[in-house]
Amino acid sequence: MKLVIDCPTRWNSTYFMLSVALMYKDVFVRAKHYELQYKCLPDESDWQLATIMVEHLKPFYKLTEFFSGTKYPTANIVFPMICKVRETMNGWLNSRYNVIQVMARGMIAKFDKYWSDISGVMVVAVVLDPRYKMLLVDYFHFSKIYGSSASSQREIVHELLKDLIKEYELGSNLVERLDDNSLDHSFDIFGGDEEFELYKSQAVSNINKSELERYLEE
Repeated sequence: MKLVIDCPTRWNSTYFMLSVALMYKDVFVRAKHYELQYKCLPDESDWQLATIMVEHLKPFYKLTEFFSGTKYPTANIVFPMICKVRETMNGWLNSRYNVIQVMARGMIAKFDKYWSDISGVMVVAVVLDPRYKMLLVDYFHFSKIYGSSASSQREIVHELLKDLIKEYELGSNLVERLDDNSLDHSFDIFGGDEEFELYKSQAVSNINKSELERYLEE
């Protein structure tokens, strides 16, 4: 396998560069003894940091592969994975490694820029999945991303759904049951999500009157 050169405009090149370099760690060490001009050998702390970087970037590489698959393009499968990306990056902000924190801040800034343009459409797609409805949205989108402003964001989603209902009849043909394994597989990329299963099992239904609310609570 050839060594890979990093490319600033392609984040996955960083993952490939570091993962391949780690495979040749011993070769770099030997090169110091045979190449007099080779004076930039990484020390052990550099290799340790490279290993950590690869561990952090690997789920994103797998996510890219997953999104590229022809079987998994639907929005209600993509949504929880995107939210897991944001949650994962939030965790990086507390890393003891400054380079991880810097990387997280840069990724979050770009994430928020694009996510604000598409989140409404993605949320509606998830709500129309009869397996999860608002459960997945409440757990991931509001509590994990918006935090203290979750209630106002939830109201925005409700208003958007009400507007859609005014234009279209909400019927059984609007939702198509998907293979549960697709979402399960998406969670596996980030190590599963037992917290969501617990949240779902503890959710309590409220009495609602509108057609929309009845659908959400069925």
